[in-house]
Amino acid sequence: MSISANEIIEIVEKYGKKRSIAMDFKEGATELTDSKLSGVPYLPKDSQWPLDKKTGKKLVFMLQVNFSEVPKMENYPESGLMQIFIANDDISGIDFDEPDNQASWRIIFHENADNAMEVDEIKALMPDLNEADDVMLPFDPKKEYKVTFKEEMQLPSIDTLEFDKIFKEHIGAAFKIESISDLDDAAQDELFDKLCNGGSRIGGYPFFTQYEIREENDTRKLLIQIDSVYDDKMDIIIWGDSGVANFFITDENLKNRDFSHVIYNWDCY
Repeated sequence: MSISANEIIEIVEKYGKKRSIAMDFKEGATELTDSKLSGVPYLPKDSQWPLDKKTGKKLVFMLQVNFSEVPKMENYPESGLMQIFIANDDISGIDFDEPDNQASWRIIFHENADNAMEVDEIKALMPDLNEADDVMLPFDPKKEYKVTFKEEMQLPSIDTLEFDKIFKEHIGAAFKIESISDLDDAAQDELFDKLCNGGSRIGGYPFFTQYEIREENDTRKLLIQIDSVYDDKMDIIIWGDSGVANFFITDENLKNRDFSHVIYNWDCY
């Protein structure tokens, strides 16, 4: 019996359709508390710039999400600022052995933003990348981009725990197959094309250029994904060779605004 990709997708839609908030980046000046890629982040008065715990060097500000600008999502904050900082090194601060080790990257959450340091004071604390031996960031720190958000619906990519669960509970038994490789090549190709969640987003399902990093029964879900963004005119974000970065968190930690156990991964082609 020939099984079409659409037959598989119908089941995935029934059990796996999920909301996600897509992020878009537009170059231009931003206000201190705006959602942004690069630029100057909010810092409260009397705070310190985050440091790499391994080298003592200043981390580099990458992303700020103002949740008051984001469509509401279950368990996510409705206000406050989430910031991501990374190291200026050839692996962007990632710890491959302990992906939740925030020694060389950091997520910081501010419940409110009504105690801001002056912009000039913040700029004075930022790392001077002109003095760096080499700038190895996935973005240009001399530019800044306003982030905008748009709700969309998603289906899980094939190479994720979420798809594996749907396959084991519904697809395998329905079609009497043990894996997607049991389908003919055309159906497999169509599934990989249609069930692919590239793009930068909050929540929803992740995308990997290599393989799923979460182990079986891991309950962490996608917190935020920052994909490579580029065209023939401009590179906005490039992770290695056109890769993607993912950050994962449990629902409980997300509800509690505890970002200390987030796991961070990026991979590329």
